[in-house]
Amino acid sequence: MSTNFDQNESRQAVQRKKKWRTLRTKWQKAWKLNALDKQGVAFVLTLAIGIVGVSAAWFTGKQLQEEQMQSAQLPPRVEQSVPQTSEDIIVETFEESPFSACEDEPQEQAEVPAAADPTVDDVLADLTAPVQGEVVNEFSIDTLKFNETLGQWSTHSGVDYAAKEGTPVTAALEGTVESVVHDPLMGLTVTLSHECGIKTVYAGLADVADTVAEGVHIASGDRVGSVGTSAVFEAHLGAHLHFEVITPDGFVDIPH
Repeated sequence: MSTNFDQNESRQAVQRKKKWRTLRTKWQKAWKLNALDKQGVAFVLTLAIGIVGVSAAWFTGKQLQEEQMQSAQLPPRVEQSVPQTSEDIIVETFEESPFSACEDEPQEQAEVPAAADPTVDDVLADLTAPVQGEVVNEFSIDTLKFNETLGQWSTHSGVDYAAKEGTPVTAALEGTVESVVHDPLMGLTVTLSHECGIKTVYAGLADVADTVAEGVHIASGDRVGSVGTSAVFEAHLGAHLHFEVITPDGFVDIPH
């Protein structure tokens, strides 16, 4: 009985050993396959890394080659250092243009006082004698004087200059011929108009200058006519010039 037990025990031990060998064999095969798989994956990874490295090296080499070609085409760049010293620095200055203010803003100009309009006294200050002769009858506007020709007392609104018949009569002031008339009492008469409403009257003339006509401008000293005897209201004086000065305020006396 014990012998059978021992035999059975031996058979079971043999079977266990066979199973162990079988399992160990399978395990070793599985390990070998697993090792091969790991090596394959490592090989693939190594190959991929090598490809990437070669590609990067080729791209970098090509880029360097292009940069070298571009730099070979450009002229060499020379950089010069400029010393920054007080002697090397030039400060540019500009003089102020006399017209600069004019371009942007109008300059204030000094106001020139307007010339004052001449007065009657200013104009009369330039008055000259109309004829070379002797005063035989004074101006008298406020006092009556006896007129021998008319045989009556009257005022005298001008000055009478006795002169030889034909003596030149000239303009006492610069002016314009206002009228040339034959007055029944004063005879051949020329009236000139001047500044400030002043008028001068030349009466008793023998004739009138050819240049004298209404509207003609006459300078001071220009010939108006000549002394005559046409002033019938003063016939007792003989050849003479009856001369009057009239302002906006009326007849005025003149120095003579």
